[in-house]
Amino acid sequence: MGTNEKSIELELEILGFGASLKAGFDEARKPISDNFEDRLGVLYSAQGALFACLGSIYSRPDREFPAHKVTEKVHRASIYSAIAQGIGLIEIALKNGNYVQAAALIRQEIEAVEASRGLIQGTQREGTTPRLKALKHLGKSYGFLTSLAHLSRSNLMAGATNILNSGVDPTLNSELEKHLFCIHLVAVACTVIGLSDLHPCSDEMPMTDQERLWLQSVFGVLNEFGYLYAEPPEET
Repeated sequence: MGTNEKSIELELEILGFGASLKAGFDEARKPISDNFEDRLGVLYSAQGALFACLGSIYSRPDREFPAHKVTEKVHRASIYSAIAQGIGLIEIALKNGNYVQAAALIRQEIEAVEASRGLIQGTQREGTTPRLKALKHLGKSYGFLTSLAHLSRSNLMAGATNILNSGVDPTLNSELEKHLFCIHLVAVACTVIGLSDLHPCSDEMPMTDQERLWLQSVFGVLNEFGYLYAEPPEET
């Protein structure tokens, strides 16, 4: 510092505010996370079924690709790996009531599915954002996720954070929680299908009978509860 500048001493007492803020977050998150699985019920079980399918498929060796398709194979494998690794992060975000962060991750899942589709069809150009086609029925929900991920719409941000009622503390929004989780399930289910093409159980069948039955049960749940073609919650 220059000789004419006033020296400012750091006071350690301010660190207590950080500890208090963190403690407040932890206290506010506890009732959200404690009943997370019970609130989602069969939808949470559906995630377990999809995760089991992923594990079963990953237990098999990958199939050979011709030389000119190796780059596609590696890119697709990387996409599926990123989705599988991120499942736990999305669950943590939702359990903590961090809906904006969860929306960003789920939006990325949808883009991953579309990128994989584009690679298979030969339409995904290197370095470009994938177009919404395979999951185009989720168009409105994708726009909803994008608005949250980009923090661009005040009414959605206020609803996701409940800033007007809870201040900075996270708070439960069960309708938003369920909607985000269901879009997440659709993306993971599509990942299971794509991954089975890289790790088929035989030359004729990409999935085992059990994998196929479990996947069908997940789609049945999503369809029965009206979430396979889910639209975003009504704006307030």
